[in-house]
Amino acid sequence: MQVKNFIEESLRLKQCTVMVSLDVKGAFDAAWWPSILKQLRELKCPKNLYNLSASYFSNRKATLSINNYKTEKEVQRGCPQGSCCGPGFWNIMYNSLLNLKFNSRTKVIAFADDLIVLTRGTCKIETENYVNQDLKKIERWATDNKIEFNNKKSKVLFISRKRNKGMKVNIYLNYKTLEQNEEMKYLGIYFDRKYNFNAHIDYTVAKLITLVNMLGRTAKLQWGLGHKALKIIYEGAVVPIITYGAPIWIEAIRKNRNLTKYKRIQRLINIKIAKAYRTISYDASCVIAGVRPIEITIEQTVQTYMATKINNLEYDAPLEVRYWRHPAVLVTIQEVENDSTYTIVVYTDGSKIGENVGAAGIIFVNGKMVHQLKFKLQGHCSNNQAVQIVILKVLEKLKELQDGQDNDKRDTPTARKF
Repeated sequence: MQVKNFIEESLRLKQCTVMVSLDVKGAFDAAWWPSILKQLRELKCPKNLYNLSASYFSNRKATLSINNYKTEKEVQRGCPQGSCCGPGFWNIMYNSLLNLKFNSRTKVIAFADDLIVLTRGTCKIETENYVNQDLKKIERWATDNKIEFNNKKSKVLFISRKRNKGMKVNIYLNYKTLEQNEEMKYLGIYFDRKYNFNAHIDYTVAKLITLVNMLGRTAKLQWGLGHKALKIIYEGAVVPIITYGAPIWIEAIRKNRNLTKYKRIQRLINIKIAKAYRTISYDASCVIAGVRPIEITIEQTVQTYMATKINNLEYDAPLEVRYWRHPAVLVTIQEVENDSTYTIVVYTDGSKIGENVGAAGIIFVNGKMVHQLKFKLQGHCSNNQAVQIVILKVLEKLKELQDGQDNDKRDTPTARKF
């Protein structure tokens, strides 16, 4: 999301962006211990934790045993893979790189050892100059911390909405020109030079076609995986692949040609789930297979992310099975009899029109209206949520009215017979 926000701001300003992906040789194994201890001192780490870390890094050896031959070598770098403290020590060392004084046009983003350098400029030459200046600072940091970047795996992507096909940018690292690509993969998302995410859609579709072909071998009409098993595979494997990083590329899926690619894949999977004919349409396959259309699934993923992560809104998430109420303690619901009369009668309703969601409830006692309730909900709420919230509020109000009547009875003087 940080990368997306930076690039979209550049495009709004009609500027171009150079995106440089730097690969560390050896990754976590390249962490130099003296550098980590130095950063701990600068961060004013408590003395007991600092001494513990220094002891952890002292007298460590790597041993290789082959038959009767054994050799040892003292180790001076590396965060043990899979250890609890490894990522923490790496972040402490890498944090000093992120705190370097870069140009105001540059943003450096790191996730573990995946480092991205983003620089914007009004033209190609200006952007090149800014990038190369900041990469020189990164080179000096790498030399001081005994880190080496892999020139062959480090890539460059030039992003612009202008006609930039074939436009060459000269970006240098360790006096060598970095390879420039038409697309770049970062944390599983493919960015391309036009910033339209067509490459990411094509990559996901190709991956899913392979998965569908594998399922086709074990999901025949008369034997193999059944309806329930295929639906579980769809929800647990296919949907996460399709919706991964959806808030980043949601605008791409709103183009009909990209959405059609995903619909084609979902239709093939729906045919396997429903054991249907190959000539069935996409809409009919979703209904028969009992799955939501893929565009609705993607939109739900994006709206949930925006509501919870960006806007920090709370919502009623489904409870895990372990938190479900035991059936023995559920309230018994009594059906209404046509000829019966009741002291309290409640009417509730909820509706949604576009982004306007509302609910209302009326309480009658002995045929007389005693209270009205009106609620306005957020636009992302559903009609069912509106109905549920007004039922809950009505029940709460009934409890308040009942408690009020009980208090009135207790406060009223009564004659006592002795």
